[in-house]
Order: sequence, then structure tokens, then C-alpha cells
Amino acid sequence: MSTEDVTASWNSALEKGLVDILHDHNQPRFRAQNAWIPERWRSIVNKFNEKLPYAYFNKQQIQEKEKELKGNYKIIKNARKESSLGWNDSLSMIVAEKPVWDRILLAHPKVRKFRTKPFSLFNSLASLYEESIATEDLCFTSTEESAPSSNQYMEKAQRGFKPK
Repeated sequence: MSTEDVTASWNSALEKGLVDILHDHNQPRFRAQNAWIPERWRSIVNKFNEKLPYAYFNKQQIQEKEKELKGNYKIIKNARKESSLGWNDSLSMIVAEKPVWDRILLAHPKVRKFRTKPFSLFNSLASLYEESIATEDLCFTSTEESAPSSNQYMEKAQRGFKPK
């Protein structure tokens, strides 16, 4: 049986390992508008399989897991916008009374799976998916980078870059 025939079996340690690697690759020059560039995906897959050699995953499996994690993050993020909904950081779970849950489930039915299930990667995914929007690293009207912010100039200056 080849490694491509093996069914992917994810667990929380593998998901965390993937998120850590995605953070390592989360640089504007490696990202297009909504995803990593193809060369970066190859690097992500290679680093993942080097770091976690007991669990071999191909590019498609890793991309699907990243898409699933991003979707779960968005589900919880949207549900948390409700003013009466709480979040327990130590449990990594949404906290709400039954009537509140009933109302939330009407507005956000996909959040049902997190009613009794923690999502410990929420904060880590927030910093991964919200960072490019918050720092305006990406230009959303083209695939070119936007003008660097003052923070980017500071970082580049520390690495020896001098703006024109």
C-alpha cells in the first residue's frame, strides 16, 4: 500500500502542529489574496511531514484540513459576535445558557458541534487569519503587495532594508 492510499487521521496534536507551521509561513510575500502561494504549500507540506513524520499527509489532505480549521474558526467567530454569548479561555469553549444556545443555533446552525466540544485553536487561528487584514499586508484588489506600513518599514530596516 502506498502512502497515498492511507486515509488521513487527524488529531488535536497534528492540527496544532499544522497551525504552528502555518504561522511560520504566514508572511505577506508567501500569500496571495486568500491563501498561500503554491511554492509555499509545498514548503508547508514538507515541513509538516518532517516535523510529524509518524503521520504522512499529502498536499491535498493538508489543504483540506487548513480549510476545515479556517471554517471552524469562522463559525465560532461569527457566533461569538452575539452579545450574550461567552467564551471560556481555559476550556476553549462557548459558554451560554440553554435559551441563548437555542437562539444562537437558529442564527448559526453550524456552531452546534461546538456546544460540547472545545476548539483550543481558536486564538491561534485568530492571529493567523486576522493578521493580514489587521496589518493591511495584502492588497485585496490585486495580487501585488500594498505599500508597506510603518511597522513593516521598521522590520525591514532591522533586516537591512532601506525604503526609497
